[in-house]
Amino acid sequence: KKTHQLEAAENGHIGTNIFAADMLLADVFHRKEDTGDFIKKHNLRPAQRLSIEQDLHNELLSLPYDKQSTTIGGSTLLTMSTLKKLNPDVNVDYMGMVGDDEHGKMIKKHLQEAKINLLTPNWPEGIKQETGTTHILKNNSHEILATYSGTAAEALNRVLGHEPHLLEKSIKK
Repeated sequence: KKTHQLEAAENGHIGTNIFAADMLLADVFHRKEDTGDFIKKHNLRPAQRLSIEQDLHNELLSLPYDKQSTTIGGSTLLTMSTLKKLNPDVNVDYMGMVGDDEHGKMIKKHLQEAKINLLTPNWPEGIKQETGTTHILKNNSHEILATYSGTAAEALNRVLGHEPHLLEKSIKK
């Protein structure tokens, strides 16, 4: 008699190898008292979700924030980390790019500690190595999420444009 887990594995619901590809993000938390002027200046609304460019990202990084509370972000990375915790025997390969900045180092350390294999193509020349970041701005009882994709997203898109079969090769690995 087959176990429920074996049946699920045969149906493709559970496997011993998992492949994921997505942006790798750092979450930076800002307190209301540090971001009130920024929120007013840029006319942000409670519970707003927005993509930001590098100039706003740099402006937010110049504001005080608790570096100790900076953590990994992005739903795919969080899901893969949880799956690995629930079943340490699962092999998780994650394709993404992180910069050589402090947020990238933090993400790489997390992946190494979680025993998640980071598949990173060579970084294209001419693109600054900068990790994507979600700034979480406290605004009364709501949060505003301002995500800067960093240059990692641009780098991965460029790499995949030059080598479109890279994902297939990684999945077959």
